[in-house]
Amino acid sequence: MPPPELIIETLAPEHYAALARMLGEEQLLVENAPMRSMWQSMVDEPFRQNSVVLVARRGDCVEGVMAAGRRPFYQDCSQMLMFWVRKGSRRQGIGRALKAVVGTALRQQGVPRMIAGVPGFQDDVRQFLLATDFVHLETSLVMGAGDKIPSVEPVPGFSCRHYTGGDAAFDSGIAELMNKAFVNEGVVPPTSGEMLADILDSADSWMIVAVEEKTGSVVGYSECTDSGFFSSIAVARRHWGSSLADWIAALSLERLKDCCKLPPWALVRPNNRASIALMERFGWQQVGTCEFYAAPA
Repeated sequence: MPPPELIIETLAPEHYAALARMLGEEQLLVENAPMRSMWQSMVDEPFRQNSVVLVARRGDCVEGVMAAGRRPFYQDCSQMLMFWVRKGSRRQGIGRALKAVVGTALRQQGVPRMIAGVPGFQDDVRQFLLATDFVHLETSLVMGAGDKIPSVEPVPGFSCRHYTGGDAAFDSGIAELMNKAFVNEGVVPPTSGEMLADILDSADSWMIVAVEEKTGSVVGYSECTDSGFFSSIAVARRHWGSSLADWIAALSLERLKDCCKLPPWALVRPNNRASIALMERFGWQQVGTCEFYAAPA
């Protein structure tokens, strides 16, 4: 009897149990698995972080999944992919079929490109991307936190607060700082207060935000996630050298230590000496690399 036909369709509630079963059998939901929280969110709240989630199934068995995130990346507002095909079902065209349908969905949304990140050790993922018209964009360093959090004194004239969203004026102030701080960083698109609010609403992201007490303006921030990812940190240029970045980083790491079970980690460009120097002052070390690839939607 021939195997059931492969069907690619949007993830729906009736697929959740089969998707969870596939992710569990592939060891993606076990304690301390890399990206466990991302995979778990795809079962619990799949469309909170993602604009598109597709499953490839044969009958009641999910063979693969591919999702495109809601958060835009790069100047053209590309979207990041996350995908997995059962190890026993690879090289059967499942990943290629998922990519084609995701691409169609993204084009309908006006998204120009798909971006995929590959840890340096995942040769099979790299080979799949190269075989499906992805091209290499850049390679970042993966930095891992040390065991200790250095004690850093507050900086006079500033206050820092933990922020998870909900204040439109505050969102606009943070977005304005982001646009200035990352104007030469291709990975960060022009950001509005509305976009920032959506970022904080669609993921487990939170921020430590520094405010200048004299003016009430946002002059620094960090963005992190409960899964341990230290996403970014920026301080207004006029306050460089004030130890404000160290204070924000220390507060961020204290909160990360309390909320996540895995050691904090971050991505940084190899030529970003300022960020690398900050991490090294806190005892961080390079633990790997992550390659990024792009393909037209």
